[in-house]
Amino acid sequence: MPRINLDTIAQTNATGYPAAYADIVAGRWVRRLGSATDLTDFGVSMSC
Repeated sequence: MPRINLDTIAQTNATGYPAAYADIVAGRWVRRLGSATDLTDFGVSMSC
């Protein structure tokens, strides 16, 4: 598998948490690596 250039993957702070928990993760930024590597059976994220 070739190396992944992390700088080409956008950071996001979108969350799927319910509103009651959204404040807890509000400052969290991640890069979703699964789509960049064509993974389909599980997800991979990197905290930024």
